[in-house]
This record gives sequence, C-alpha cells and structure tokens, in this order.
Amino acid sequence: MFVLVTAGGGTQATVEDAGNLKQLHAEFRGVSDRTGAQVIAASGLGSADEEHAWLDVSALRAAGDESVRAAGGDAADWARQFDAMIAYAASKGWTDPDGSRVRAHIIRT
Repeated sequence: MFVLVTAGGGTQATVEDAGNLKQLHAEFRGVSDRTGAQVIAASGLGSADEEHAWLDVSALRAAGDESVRAAGGDAADWARQFDAMIAYAASKGWTDPDGSRVRAHIIRT
C-alpha cells in the first residue's frame, strides 16, 4: 500500500496497491517535496516533511477498504491485515502517540 502523488492530469494523491500491506510508503512521482506535502495535506491523507509522510490511519483504511471491495476482495480479511500492519508500525514507534497517523518513508521518482 502506498500513497502516490503525481502531477499528471492535475496534481493528486491516491492510495495504490491496497492489497500489499508489507510496504507502506509515499511516492512523489514528478513533483517536488513541497508540492507533494501540499497535495497529501489537501487530499486528507496526512502530511509530509522533508523525510517522512505522516499518513492518516482512518483515511488509509477507508481508501484501502474501498479498493478491496471494488476488486471483489475479502474486506474483513484485509481489515485484519491492515490492523496488523498498523500494530507492527506502532511496535516500532512509527505511529504518533494516539495512533491516528503512521510514519512512512518517501520515495521520489
């Protein structure tokens, strides 16, 4: 699962590859760090600084659930795996204190 920020067709942020809960990251494709941070914030998916994206867990859950359901997947199983991903991130200190945001590295392409 990752948040893709692109400039093509109007700058936007989307949640991609929702079924892959082993590689959470944000990808800035063809956009500057500043633009990427602004787009993530405007999309409601979180925020970003120079090093990390801080992604909103509820927004990721909603987007991922929608994606899985649209593809005819098992939403209940996906939700269990998503919760396990967030619990793992929390165990590593990669969430904020209340668990509402999860830290993800930024890939720039």
